[in-house]
Parts: sequence; C-alpha cells; structure tokens
Amino acid sequence: MALSTEEIIEGAFLEVCPPSEAVEWLKRRRESASKTPLLMRDDNKHQEEILYLRNDAFIEFGLARYGVNAGVAQRIYEREHRGIRCTLLASFPSGGFDPFGDRFLLHASLPTDTQELCALFSNSTLSDSILEKLLERKSPFDSLSDETFESAIIALAKNPRMSTPYDETYLDGYSDYSYHKVFSCAWQLAATVPVTPRWASVLYYLLNACHPARGVDPTAMIRRWYFSTESADQVDAGYFLRSRLADLLKADEALLGARDPALRSSFYRRFRPTDFPSWSKFADSDREHFLDSALHNHNLWRAESDRETLSQLSWNHPDPQSDLMMVNQFRAVEGRMRQQHPDWFNGDE
Repeated sequence: MALSTEEIIEGAFLEVCPPSEAVEWLKRRRESASKTPLLMRDDNKHQEEILYLRNDAFIEFGLARYGVNAGVAQRIYEREHRGIRCTLLASFPSGGFDPFGDRFLLHASLPTDTQELCALFSNSTLSDSILEKLLERKSPFDSLSDETFESAIIALAKNPRMSTPYDETYLDGYSDYSYHKVFSCAWQLAATVPVTPRWASVLYYLLNACHPARGVDPTAMIRRWYFSTESADQVDAGYFLRSRLADLLKADEALLGARDPALRSSFYRRFRPTDFPSWSKFADSDREHFLDSALHNHNLWRAESDRETLSQLSWNHPDPQSDLMMVNQFRAVEGRMRQQHPDWFNGDE
C-alpha cells in the first residue's frame, strides 16, 4: 500500500530529528494507539523502520518502550540485551503476543529467564487469555518451575491490570466474562497452590492487590490456610491471607460472629454503619482487633459523625506505651482519605 503524505512527512522528520524528539514522537503515537480499537491501529511500520535504521541507542530504547511494530520489535529483541528485552516485554502491546491467537511474536520461543518473565507479567496490556493460562499453569506456562511461577505471581501483583475494575463504558458480555475470569483464576490459586507459609505470603501479596472475584466461594479455601503457632495469642502464617479471602464473603452477622479474628477483621474493614448503627460497641467487645481494621473501612469515613466516632475511639484505645499509636494511625489514615476522597470532607469546618 502506498504511503500517505502524512507518513512521508513524518518519515522525513524522523530521519533527522534529535533522538529525544524521536522518542517523544513514539510516546505520543503509543498514547494515541491505546485509545484506538485494536483492528484500527496503525502499526507505524514506515516510521519505526526509519528510526530503527538510525542505530541510535536512545531511539532503540524508545522503540522498545513505546513502539508498536512487531517486525522492528523482533529485531530489537534478537539483540539479547537484557535491559532492552525487559523493556520490550513489559511495554510492547500484548506483551509481544498475537492478541488474536496468543502466539509469541517476538521470538520463536518464550523467554526462560526469570527477570524477563517478571517483566512480561508486569505488562498491563497482556490479554485475558494469556493471564488465565499463567494463573492456571496451562501451555505455554505449564513447564515453569515452582520457583519461577512464584516469581511471576509476585510480578503480576504489581500489574495495574489486576487492580483495575472492568470498564463498563461499552457493554460486551463476553468481554465482561473474560475480564472477570482473570480475577477468579487469581483468587482460586488459594485452592491449588501448596499450603506453606511462603505461599500464604505470596498469595496475600497478589490478592491484596487484586480486584475481588465474582461468584467465588472462599469458605473451603479459607480452611486450607491455618498454621500452628507456638502460643495461642500468636498470629499464624495464614492470618492475613484468610482475612483477605474472607473479603469475598458478605459483611454480615455471621462474619461478625466468626471465631477466627482474621475473618472478623475482614468484617470490620467492610461493614456498613447503617446496617450496624451501634457499631462503636465493637471496640469494647473486640478491643484487640476492631479498631486496627475499622480505621481502613471506607464506609466509616464518608460521614462526619462516623469519623468523629472513629477519632474518639482512637483516643480511648488502651495506650500502655503512651505513644498514642492508635491516634497517630487514625491521623495517618485521615490524611490519606482527605487526599483520595476530598468530597467526603466538604462539610468539615
């Protein structure tokens, strides 16, 4: 297909412009492409070929970070520079996979280096299908060692995709299902990975950053993650994971009455004050666990009266070390809430 006048002019500019301007052009084009439907995106073949042939290290980094042309990306990847490879894997659209067929386009085989795999799973543009296959350890990720799989899961926890709710601007039943299945696969790892303190820590790290799954009953999973301790008042290795898994349960009377304080802590982080108008009494009935969790309950920060109650409870909390720890914790959370949700505080004097 013949080049357009715009492509010819852009090519002429990119042949002679300073490297910094070339990289800025790549960045702008990438930002524009991210707002364009996949089938309508320009692959920038002419322009990126010109930039590649300039053989400039900074431009090559820009191509790895912001480029969209698979042919150019393949040649850069073949150079086996770990920094550039990691940049490509973390940044290239769909992680270098064919978005319509899950075939890896950058090389004949997937990377085997752990750092490169971690870069790949930090890529926020990976398809739902690729993420599902990783989380379910299906081909092409079925041969990953346990250690490498664990590293990939830790990298995935930092991927913004895992904490981003589905965009319902345009309704699409299959897209909705596929997007949420990734969350389900992540949470259901708690039913399949080995029950060890290490995995309890890794899974908590992932799920604490992961959007809650729909339609997943965590009851059986919670039962898997109990560990023995040397003393009865010691927090066991599965405490925080159990508490996070309990976030999939309804914050109701049953959860409030759970014997496991990890489950009650989940309730305290999520209950609605309108459902429990005498909620301040929880500070007396569960002094050890209530306030530490309730301070992070967004529902208790929306109304001034509830915030005042939280503040008073913080001042009334036992303070054997005279360090005002709970008061300082209240103030730290308050500062974060004011920054993140200023509209909740509009009525304050």
